[in-house]
Amino acid sequence: TLYRVLRENLEERDDLVRIIDWNFETSPFYLECEYGGINLAEWAKQEPGLARLSQDARIALFLKVATAVAAAHSIGVLHKDLKPANVLLSDTADGSRVRIADFGSGRLLEPERLEGLGITALGLTVTHALAADTSGTALYIAPEVLSGQSPTVQSDLYALGFMLYQMIVGDLRRPLAPGWEREISDELLREDIAAATAGDPSRRLGSVSELCERLRNRTQRARQRDELQQAEHRAQLAAQRLERSRARRPWVVVAGVALIAGLAFSLWGFHREGVARAEAQRQAGIATAINHFMIEEFIRTADPNVSGRSDVKVIDALRAALPNIDPDFAGHSPQIQAALHLAMQKSLSQLSDPKSALEEGRKAVLAFRSNGATDLAALTESRIWMAYDLSRTGDYQAAKQQLDAADLDLPRLAPRVPELEVRALQVRGTLAADQLDIRGGYEASLKGLKIAERESTVPESLRDTLQFDVADSQIMLGETGAAEAALRALLSRQQARLGPMSPQTVNTQVLLANDLVKQRRFADAEALIVPAIATVRATWGDNARRTLLAESVLANLRSLQERYTEAAVLYEKLHEGMVALYGETNQAALAFLEGAANATRQAGDLLKSETLYRQGLSSARLVFKEDSPQLEHLRYGLAVIELDLRKPPDEAAKLLARLDAAALNNAEQRSDWDARLGYQQARLLLAQGHRAAARPLLERAQAAAAAQLPRDPDLPLSAIDAALIKL
Repeated sequence: TLYRVLRENLEERDDLVRIIDWNFETSPFYLECEYGGINLAEWAKQEPGLARLSQDARIALFLKVATAVAAAHSIGVLHKDLKPANVLLSDTADGSRVRIADFGSGRLLEPERLEGLGITALGLTVTHALAADTSGTALYIAPEVLSGQSPTVQSDLYALGFMLYQMIVGDLRRPLAPGWEREISDELLREDIAAATAGDPSRRLGSVSELCERLRNRTQRARQRDELQQAEHRAQLAAQRLERSRARRPWVVVAGVALIAGLAFSLWGFHREGVARAEAQRQAGIATAINHFMIEEFIRTADPNVSGRSDVKVIDALRAALPNIDPDFAGHSPQIQAALHLAMQKSLSQLSDPKSALEEGRKAVLAFRSNGATDLAALTESRIWMAYDLSRTGDYQAAKQQLDAADLDLPRLAPRVPELEVRALQVRGTLAADQLDIRGGYEASLKGLKIAERESTVPESLRDTLQFDVADSQIMLGETGAAEAALRALLSRQQARLGPMSPQTVNTQVLLANDLVKQRRFADAEALIVPAIATVRATWGDNARRTLLAESVLANLRSLQERYTEAAVLYEKLHEGMVALYGETNQAALAFLEGAANATRQAGDLLKSETLYRQGLSSARLVFKEDSPQLEHLRYGLAVIELDLRKPPDEAAKLLARLDAAALNNAEQRSDWDARLGYQQARLLLAQGHRAAARPLLERAQAAAAAQLPRDPDLPLSAIDAALIKL
């Protein structure tokens, strides 16, 4: 039945064994096939067999096998028992003729083809198709089929990938055991075999045809890889020349190298996507163009000999180079312009200029999609970075839309470029955390970390970032002990790999200090945070996001040390800096404003505190829903200050009436929200003259305050005692 489907759809092919006659009616039953030659397993044993073939000749022989299988797949026929014994070889004048034999274990993916072709299913075909799908030879059966899943084209692909490995190593009995990569000297072949035999079928190549295309274009892919490496090498040499310029501040070199690294990943991601000759040539053009841009525009702009200045910042050099992308590369393909815009987008994002980064991202997306020449991996990467910057500026809905758009393409891209899936999860975690969905942020970051630890191609720096994000979420969830252990391990790895003064190492040191602040280990925290701030400031500048976040740890430390005036000054400075970078609606900017309002209240300036709380509520309402944790927390602070100021109780009553301890706990993890709310409600009842109703609330607040060490300023035991004595 399957042979008739193949013949009716593909006509006569000399790479599929032809069935001549059959008899299933009376004994003796038989199936008569055209002689196809000796099978591959027996042929390989003969002298000289595979040993006489060069690597290229072995690949050419394999391509004959794979091409026949791809043809069968194209009309919905699976073989299900691909192995050397079912590949027949016969000698011809122009080389070996290959035929695929024995579709007896096969299946039809689209049974309706039978009816369309007027073919009646013979004998046991239907029954066999519905039976267990684990027929085949165990060594070549894909893992998912062995576990009970139905076979797919990826199952046949797995068997072919296995056979490719055996043919390359010259042993058709060799299992694909751990460490097999050491036996394949060709890097591209290792990639191809790994992509065909991945244990998870979703991470394999999309089809046998795709494997064939990759193998046919090995020469172009190798040339492209070499050109990319040369381009990266030239860019690194340029960065080293920049580093040797004594007039440069250290952070210029750090950011310049980060830019080059970002460009390198973009190009490597494109490289992994491209397989055809035209694609290889196109990507080589992108590599050359970006290398030219790096040297002629960006690095020259930062060179004091060209600019005439010794204090040119990387961010200034980038901004100066941006207007030259489209005019300088107008004659090149849109993909080259898009790749440059994407590289600038990522660099500007990492240098805390989200507005410029978003503009470059929009240009990149437009260029990638122009003329229908979409580079899916690069387009998806640009959307992920846009989502990150949109979240930072408080446009959470737009950020989610960009991530959702990226998610549509990630299933196809992730098996080959797993970094994209990991980066998307990292940004989704950031988006959740920015909206105070701490649990959601933790789960997204943890999922990304697990994938990053499993996939060796994911850069170690991204794994570090996810470990950092997981620990940050643990701190906010109150799991400070677990976070400390993870951060100390991360810090140790980074110090060994990057050095104690690298930006990544110091960033981890800042978060560890924050964790120690939460544990109220103030001396240990201060010993870490003060030198870290000095290093971050020297590396990134006074107003960079990393500097502001490092200083926020010190502001929190001063507040918990009850040095409220110092804390208030620090928080106001941090708020101004974050607003300058991201705008009033940025989550960190709002948090710093609330920190300033609270520290100002504790310092005794109640009127200024009230003004700051109202400013925070006004800004938060622009981006958050009325029942969001952010607004709940700000309402609580404003209610407290209204009671402190002894104003008419109407507004405080409205504010307190809608507050909920669970919602407040989402904004700030602590166990005493019921007692804190009860105390403020008792104060309101006293202001309204309801003395009897206030007593039980005060007594519960008194018990909670007495049990707390250290004392909570929002549960002042002396004030509660005084109120109860008065009653």
